[in-house]
Amino acid sequence: MESSVFCLAKASLLAHVETNPDIDMLFLTPKWKKEAELLDKAAQKFLHYKRDLIEPDRIDEIQSRRKDLRDSIKNKDENAAREASEMLGSTCEKAFPKYRKPSALAENVEVFFVAIVIAVGLRTYYLQPFRIPTGSMQPTLNGIVGEASYDTSYQKPNLFRRTWDTIAGGKSHHQVISPVDDEIIGFKQVQSLHFFTRTKILFKNSEPISVAGSISSLKGMGLENNLKLPSGIGIHQTSRNEAKFGRLYRFGDKKSFSPYNGPVRIKKDQILAQGSTKTGDLVLVDKFSYHFRKPKRGEVFVFDTQNIAGIHGVSKNKEQEAGSHYIKRLGAVPGDTIYVDPPHIYINDKLPKESTFQMIMSQEHGYHGYTNDGARLPTVNAPRTLTDRPGTGTSEYYALGDNSRNSSDSRDWGTVKEDNLVGPAFFSLWPIDTGHWGFIN
Repeated sequence: MESSVFCLAKASLLAHVETNPDIDMLFLTPKWKKEAELLDKAAQKFLHYKRDLIEPDRIDEIQSRRKDLRDSIKNKDENAAREASEMLGSTCEKAFPKYRKPSALAENVEVFFVAIVIAVGLRTYYLQPFRIPTGSMQPTLNGIVGEASYDTSYQKPNLFRRTWDTIAGGKSHHQVISPVDDEIIGFKQVQSLHFFTRTKILFKNSEPISVAGSISSLKGMGLENNLKLPSGIGIHQTSRNEAKFGRLYRFGDKKSFSPYNGPVRIKKDQILAQGSTKTGDLVLVDKFSYHFRKPKRGEVFVFDTQNIAGIHGVSKNKEQEAGSHYIKRLGAVPGDTIYVDPPHIYINDKLPKESTFQMIMSQEHGYHGYTNDGARLPTVNAPRTLTDRPGTGTSEYYALGDNSRNSSDSRDWGTVKEDNLVGPAFFSLWPIDTGHWGFIN
């Protein structure tokens, strides 16, 4: 209760006198008088601490009771002092008649919001979850992938199996069936609840339908095959969240997209895609360490893409919006000289000793080594030395995907500046049955 302040003040004064018996011996003060004077002081402290919360009429009443107590002390009237003490104590204790103990619901709501504040603080300054969106780090980390089933008698697993697959493996089962006779004109990707991706299939004459998964995961579930597209025509993302039908050409290190304007007709109840999708790994990023140590060559790290002109300025990378993040392996640090000689990379004219690089270059266990594919690729004849300008925020770091043949990285869009660093990705949190759960190598 609020009046606990009065009780604490009274108790502290009594304790002080009890632990200092010389006070009584020196002044030979009667016990009743001593207690009455201490009670008056406790009431004074109580008013001092809680004056802004007590109604004015209550304050006047307490002051009146204090005056009665002091008058009884002055008149050396023990009985009057005891009666005045009881009245003063009762008045102070009832100074908050409207106080009610918080309900269980209110207390739980308060705990909930405190937990949110703590979680936001951790995310802002220490740990941040990050979803792997693509396959550029496979097989170390999984992106969002789809697996097709062309079984004509396909049926989703039972509810128990679907629930377990979702909880343990981030795996969901889908069967996308056309609701109309129409033409498909494109696809649009949207975010749901921050972590989950859905795709809208856009029709020429009908309302779009929304299905779970990314555009690439729908392709993985056989969307292109089921649409029976003309030879050479595929579904290609023209921006981060949109895709259209067309043909993709490659000229050396450049890509060119030619749209397909012919009709892509579908019939009602036609199977567009079926199978399963696996969500990208959810990893925790340590946003704290880089304030106290330098990034280590060979570790998996996350960085902000703001102001990286090679990402935002090149047409084939327009899908990477400002403020978004990439996750790669740190190939080289400031001052290093790096070049690629497939399937190896060389750092300072030597094969790197780090076990992570050796694992990738071994071309075993799902790894394929490093490839020569990129506009800014450092080769044997044109090695790249990274700028080292301590304290300026412009020192350079070289980012490489473990899935080198399917990764847009520093070979493509250039180096990462020190100011863009977020932190090392150190723990794969979910899914738990993909073999990736645990600390990231």
